Amino acid sequence: MLSVIIVSYNVRFFLEQCLYAASRASQHLAVEVIVVDNHSSDGTVSYLKPLFPSVTWVVNDVNAGFGRACNQGLAKCKGELVLFLNPDTLIPEDSLAACIRYLQETPAAGALGVPMISGRGKYLPESKRSFPAPLASFYKLSGLATLFPSSGHFNRYALGNQDAWQTQQVEVLAGAFFMCRKKVLDITGGFDERFFLYAEDIDLSYRIRQAGWQTHYFAGTSIIHFKGKSRGREQTAHVKHFYSSMLLFVEKHYHTRWSAAYRLLIRCAILLRAFFAYAGRVGQSLLFLPAATSLRKTDSIMAVANADELEELKQLFRSWGRQVELHPVASSADIAGIISAARNTGSRELIFCIGSKPLSDIINLTKGLSGAGLYFLFHISGSKSIVGSDQPLAPGHTVPV
Repeated sequence: MLSVIIVSYNVRFFLEQCLYAASRASQHLAVEVIVVDNHSSDGTVSYLKPLFPSVTWVVNDVNAGFGRACNQGLAKCKGELVLFLNPDTLIPEDSLAACIRYLQETPAAGALGVPMISGRGKYLPESKRSFPAPLASFYKLSGLATLFPSSGHFNRYALGNQDAWQTQQVEVLAGAFFMCRKKVLDITGGFDERFFLYAEDIDLSYRIRQAGWQTHYFAGTSIIHFKGKSRGREQTAHVKHFYSSMLLFVEKHYHTRWSAAYRLLIRCAILLRAFFAYAGRVGQSLLFLPAATSLRKTDSIMAVANADELEELKQLFRSWGRQVELHPVASSADIAGIISAARNTGSRELIFCIGSKPLSDIINLTKGLSGAGLYFLFHISGSKSIVGSDQPLAPGHTVPV
């Protein structure tokens, strides 16, 4: 059996889509799903519990943090394999079966992760990482890793010189999709609850490898990770949390004499990152680059859907009081045709209806459309919401809004 553990906090529509996707991927498999809700205030439990009666719900009266909530789910699971899955993800129909098969055929692998793409079709470099040695962390936080994304030196943290679509051993797996053998978690003790928000996955990956198991990056499937739904007000807080978590990791696992040098390097990195951020804002204003857009209440949207799915979408928009003209795009349309349709309709929004068209096909299509100026939305047939993310580091958007 596979146990899927999802920690939720104020993301009910993303969680709805995630649960529908997980249900589709669980067909013909022995799977239990456990949702641990960290005291959401958006009606997550009352909205979704009736829709998913087979899900085991753990409802906290405080925000217990990601690591502690994962351990709460772990205490209830029955599976020989455990998948920690973020609620702002969509997994393809064949993803669980492919990952289970890979672990069955690779006995040395204690855990695996997979390639992740954003809601805009861009590869997410945190899908595979190295341990945060001081210099690698400095390059990441300073922005040098972003400037040289393919460098094995400057982007060592995200293994920038390694093929993103090749199965390989890596040091760190992403907590957004972290599949592990239950016996390995029993040995390592699950997540360290001192890591409230970041680096829990780094710490667990480290302890798994210390226990003699391998951590594998399995490229046989890929998922959508919208990211940033519970992050709050962006980069300053993000950097501070990352710094604190990285420092905790270093003090826990590396020699203490590294701590002073690490603090100095990371403080310098934060200052450099702030400079780059300021320079970027100035450069954007000078070059008249458009700011990131949010979900527009446009009256013209394209949809990759069959006739029944198109009617379902129309009914949803009507129920939300939205007067929307949906333009069907044939599922067999090539990339050039979709881009042309976007220009002709004057709309950047493109809804992918997941039903007759598998999510794995949609993921491959969004990779091809990445950078085409389109804003992707996703709807699983039968659900009552639509989700999307305008950029990798921004909070996602939901419909209804």
